[in-house]
Amino acid sequence: AAKKQAAAQEHFERAAELKKRMQEVQALMEKAPRGPSQQEIKAQISQLQAEKAQAVDADDFEAAARLRDEIAALSAMLPSAPSRPARAPPAQPAPARAQPKAASTGLASFQG
Repeated sequence: AAKKQAAAQEHFERAAELKKRMQEVQALMEKAPRGPSQQEIKAQISQLQAEKAQAVDADDFEAAARLRDEIAALSAMLPSAPSRPARAPPAQPAPARAQPKAASTGLASFQG
């Protein structure tokens, strides 16, 4: 956008400078390390799920919890990852039931 604006205002030197900078940034982006592919993430998730199942079978619940958290973090990296809490929300207490009121006689109470 800045390059087009500079060219429209006949600031050709600025437009050329911006074009050169854009090419430099593009080259840096191409050299930048890329993260794992979706397929690699899914394979890692499958591996961790198998390890979590083994940990649960061995009653190693601390390891299972750690693996669960790692699976959740990897799942969040996938674009189609459903957004859901890692743990179920706490159960809500049942609403209190209204207690029946004593029948009113409609007469005023006198103390003598």
